Parts: sequence; C-alpha cells; structure tokens
Amino acid sequence: NRDDISQFIERYVMAVFFYATGGPKDWVERHKFMSEEHLCAWFTSKNLNDGEVVAIGLSCDNDLRVEEILMPKNKLVGSLPTEMGHLEKMHFLDLKDNQLEGSIPDELERWTSMEFFDVRRNGLAGPIPNWIGQNWKSLKELALAQNFFSGTIPASMEGLHELRTLSLSDNEIQDSLSKLYGLTQLEYLYLDDNMFTGNVDSFTMRDFDDLVQFDISACDLEGDNFPTDILTHPKLEVIDFSDNNIAGTFPVITFENRILRYLSLAGNDLTGIMPGSIDSLVDIHHLDISGNDMTGTIPPALGKMPKLMYFFASENPFDSGPLPEFFSKMTLLRELSMSGTNLNGVIPDWISEMKELVLFDVSYNQMQGNVPESLWNLPKLSYLLLNRNKFSGNLPTGVGNASNMKLLLLDKNDISGDLLEYCDKNAGHQLTKIIADCDEVSCDCCDCCSDHEHNCNDDIMFTNLGFNWQHNYTRVGYAFSPEILFGPVDPNQVEKLKTVSGVHS
Repeated sequence: NRDDISQFIERYVMAVFFYATGGPKDWVERHKFMSEEHLCAWFTSKNLNDGEVVAIGLSCDNDLRVEEILMPKNKLVGSLPTEMGHLEKMHFLDLKDNQLEGSIPDELERWTSMEFFDVRRNGLAGPIPNWIGQNWKSLKELALAQNFFSGTIPASMEGLHELRTLSLSDNEIQDSLSKLYGLTQLEYLYLDDNMFTGNVDSFTMRDFDDLVQFDISACDLEGDNFPTDILTHPKLEVIDFSDNNIAGTFPVITFENRILRYLSLAGNDLTGIMPGSIDSLVDIHHLDISGNDMTGTIPPALGKMPKLMYFFASENPFDSGPLPEFFSKMTLLRELSMSGTNLNGVIPDWISEMKELVLFDVSYNQMQGNVPESLWNLPKLSYLLLNRNKFSGNLPTGVGNASNMKLLLLDKNDISGDLLEYCDKNAGHQLTKIIADCDEVSCDCCDCCSDHEHNCNDDIMFTNLGFNWQHNYTRVGYAFSPEILFGPVDPNQVEKLKTVSGVHS
C-alpha cells in the first residue's frame, strides 16, 4: 500500500543520508542507523538535565513517517543529499556543529511543514534559497549562523509570518537591514559579522516590537546619533551594535528601563560624555562602550546601578584622573576594564572589597604607586592587567594565594621583587600566562618582556592570547533549544516502534 511504499522510500533516503554524510566511518554515534530495526527506531534516547528525554537520530509521526532529525555534534561530513526532499513530513531538522559542506538542496522546498531548521556551525555555502520564504510558511526558527552563506536576503522572507528566531551570524551576507522589516513577529535576531548596511536612526526598530535579543555587531551600519528609542524598547533584553560606524553622542535616556540586561556599543565612533541618565538602565548587567572617542568623566550615576556586573570602557580619551571611587559601591562587579582611559593615581584601598572581581584591567594608563597585597587575596580574580603604567616598588608577598589567576601582566612598569612563590606554589595549575620584566622581577614561570623591547606584548588581548574580552553572555537557551520544540519522546510512540521493529522488553 501507499504507506508501505512511503516507508520504503524513506528508509532508502536515510540510507543515502547515512553514507553521504560520512557514516559509519566519520560519525561519532551511529544511533542504530542501517540496523535491521524499523526506520523509526533509528534513534538513541538521551536524558536531559530537566528530566525530559529526546531522541537523537530520527523521530516519526503516528503514521511512521520521518518528521524530525536531531543529530548535532556527530561529525557529519559531505553534503546534504537531494534525496532528502522525499521526506515530505519533515518539520524539524537540527544538524548543528557538524562538518557539512555544499548548499541547501532545492529539493528541500517540499518540506512545507518545516518549523525548525538549524544547521549552525557547519561549512555550508551559497545563497539563502528564495523558496524558504515561499514554501516554509510555518517556519519558526531559522538558524544558519557560522557558515559561508552569501548573497542577499530573499525578498520572499517577509512572508515568514511565524518566524520567531533568525540567526544569520558569521556569514557573508550583504544586504540592507530594511529587508527584514516585514518580520514583525521576530523575537531573536542575530545578524552579526556580516555586511548588513543601513542608517541607525529612529526607524531602525520599526516593525521589531517583539524583539528580545538583537545582535547586529560587526556589520556596516552608520548613523549620526544612537537613537534613544532603542534604549527604551519595551522588550529588548540584549542590544549589540558594536563594531559598526555609529557616530554622535551617547543618548540621554528619558525613561526608566527595567528590561535591558546587555548593551554593547563598543568599537564605534561615539563622542562626547556619558550622560548621568545612564542609571535609568536600572537592571543592566553588561555595559560596553570601549573603543570609542568618549571624553569627560564617567558619571557617578554609574554607582547607582547595583546590578551592573560587567563594565568595559577601555580605549576612550576620558579626562585624566584616578579610578572613580563610586566603583567601590558596585560590589557585584565581575569585570572592570579601564585600559587606555588616562587613569592616574594609585590602586585604591577599596579594591579589597571587590570580592566578585574576575577581571581587573587598568593597563595602558599612568597609574603609579605599589601593587597592593589585597589583589592577591581577591578570591575570584583570574585576569589582572597592570602593564604599561608607572607602578613601582617591590611586589607584595602572598602572590601564592592567587590560585585562580590565569593571566597576569606586569610588564612596562618599574616593579621589582619576585614571583618565585607563585611559580613554586602553583606549578602546573591553571595559570595561562604571566608577563613581566625579568630584568626587574625574578620569575621562573614568566614570559619576559623588558622595557627596551618596545613591541613586546603589544595588543595581547587581541593577538597574543586571543582572549575574549566580552563576558560569556549566553544567548538564551530556548531561542534554539531543540528539546523545547522537540519535546520528550512519546512513550506510546516508543512502544509502537518496539512492535514494528520486533523488539520486546
């Protein structure tokens, strides 16, 4: 009958898929593929942390037709075979974190019930097919990030009225942001590291009333002023416009915002001062204005933002002065980066109260005085950058207590003493790098960088270590999480599979 023919065809299709994508030689797990069991039993059950169970491999509907393929991180290679177009009941595909190449086959336009399509972090290329917007009308999640897709956004995309998540990050797409204005129901939009163009103004958020996260960093956006209405959006929790060409001043914020958690405007051309109204961002956790041309002083209003945990202001020509005392009120700070901001004075005594600090960066300034012993006793400090200042005197004892240190930069100062206590006590521990002037500091485990070596340890945070200075803000799991859409394995379906496969408990 017709059902038997369809199941025979789909078994053939999945056999083609198996061999076309490197099975069994390259696959990490086989998930019963090519076994004698029924096609719908080609999966491995996996328990999730929340107690749910998902099927890694294939899942079928009640008519035993393949409708879902979930196989991330399985070292799939090769390209998607055109035969997959015969899986006409497909509505879920998750093949992220594999090594697939080629393009998305045009035959997949037959998947008219498709809701979730995730092929992030592969090697796929070519244009985004125009038929996605024409045929996949039920699509809710489209995740193509970190591939080699190129070209423009198909005009048909505006017909995806159910689309909630669009992830195109790290591709080679060149188009105008306005091409997406028809997608009014979007909640998660990731366009970073492409070549999107457009002017950032009061119309930028037009039609994006439901956005929760918006990342369009490292594109080609321009603008004369960053609009205030973006910072007063009623639902946005994440805003990342970093590494674009936005000029003008930081906007005055006229309404209290208790929604925004993450704001990055780093690497633009902003000028002027940071307004005192910055404390209107009441619940913000992460604020990054580094790499602009902002001047004046950092407003004391920042000290009224008790939930701020990550503050990056490096590489701005602020007025000369000591490390602002209002930072002492921000006891939740985990990362404080003030490199290249014309700081002077000493490291203040209140630094000993910053028990949550993981990163403290005051490099490339004019700070002086001794390195305080209290730095070694900060329990979570892992990254300490004091290089290229005017610190002097002997290093304090107790450095062996800094057991969480991963990066310690002391070069281009006038510091003497030794770090032998650290080298002996922490031999083989997790420290990644110490750089110091070995003519002045005795250290068996240091990389040496003398004062006369002018190019030594230049731009270490971008070159020498490739260190990621943005804190590890994780995009919310449910934006892409397969178990949310996939759901648990239906026990009744499992019993049905046991029956058709001849498997008995």
